[in-house]
Amino acid sequence: MSCTCTNNDDNCGCKTNTDDVVYQGPALLCLGINNCDTLTDIFASLDTFICGGSFIESIITNITNNPVLLEQFTTIVNNSF
Repeated sequence: MSCTCTNNDDNCGCKTNTDDVVYQGPALLCLGINNCDTLTDIFASLDTFICGGSFIESIITNITNNPVLLEQFTTIVNNSF
């Protein structure tokens, strides 16, 4: 796909507005992403998930509730000092 930019001041090249790109697929409940969400909304959901603490809390919960992961994590931490 090629495009011709009409704005000579545009250094970024051709663009697609993220409001015009729509996700088509199953709901991704953990991330809060649904079928027909725009790419703009998806980026906002991902930012909230990663930076909002849910992501880290989920990792910590999974490690502490899984004896195998907890042992592996503890080994890694202890061997890093």
